[in-house]
Amino acid sequence: MTRALEITGLTRRFDGVAALQDVSLACDQGTIAAVLGPSGGGKTTLLRLIAGFDRPDHGTVSIGGRLVSDATTFVAPQHRGVGIVPQEGSLFPHLTVGENVAFGLRERRGQTARSRVAELLDMVGLSGMQSRDPAELSGGMQQRVALARALAPGPDLVLLDEPFSALDAGLRESVRDHVVEVLRAAGATALLVTHDQDEALSVADSVAVLFGGRIVQMDAPQRVYGTPASLDVATFVGEATRMDGVVDPDGTTVQCALGSVPAAVGAHPGPGTVAVRPEQMEITDADDGVPGTVMASRYYGHDGTVIIRLDAGPAVTVRLHARLLPEPGARVGVRVTGALVVFPR
Repeated sequence: MTRALEITGLTRRFDGVAALQDVSLACDQGTIAAVLGPSGGGKTTLLRLIAGFDRPDHGTVSIGGRLVSDATTFVAPQHRGVGIVPQEGSLFPHLTVGENVAFGLRERRGQTARSRVAELLDMVGLSGMQSRDPAELSGGMQQRVALARALAPGPDLVLLDEPFSALDAGLRESVRDHVVEVLRAAGATALLVTHDQDEALSVADSVAVLFGGRIVQMDAPQRVYGTPASLDVATFVGEATRMDGVVDPDGTTVQCALGSVPAAVGAHPGPGTVAVRPEQMEITDADDGVPGTVMASRYYGHDGTVIIRLDAGPAVTVRLHARLLPEPGARVGVRVTGALVVFPR
């Protein structure tokens, strides 16, 4: 199968400092991949190199099976077959919605263009809005117009640069779900750049974690979250409490402040650092688990978290249904459910 995007050994330096270092990744056709990382980790640089807005110092970029960048080749952005959905939509304010969508078409006027614009606006749920001005639309609507504009020429690849970060929390999830639905319906291949862990895990077929200009793990969302490649990945992708532990010689059990608990497959015998997810623990009676005292309860509506100071020393965060949240000061027990990931010290 031809890869929609394939990057090999991509490196970019600025004033001698590597913004990207030996980055390799690939996206299959019709899939959505996410590049997840903190601010300053190299995400924007990577996007610019793929789009052709900047040249790499080393490495190759191929889009739709066609080499677009290496030591001797550099295809201009407009000839790469890439659609871009930037932050906040960035629509042309002097053009109507329909004219914005048609902007990327080879022929922007005529019946064929009008039919394509109508088809795309229907796809993104904005039928009949061709003559509206962008200023008349909400932020979520503008993002959907930006997506329609990116999809108009039928690109090999769609790049989404933190496209939902400017939307308020209530709108962000609904617009994100709609955009993903449209990408799936169109059979598009997309690369989403984000610093939002929930966003990456919930929409992508694969997630690449980018730290300090290097991809430290690329895998299915379930594996990135459930079996992180390092302690840094474990604590960045979702919440995790760290604590010291010692893995038994057979590698199946770890002794830590939560007692003797199962260790995930692949644990190395000896001292290590345990990463415990909030949902990997449950609260019991004080005499039916590792005892501790509730320090704080946080209510989020559908669920909540409890910070518990264990008598054995460390504090842990436990996620519960909202109706089960105990009051601060309560004595409780904590019990582990499932196996814990342990990283060699």
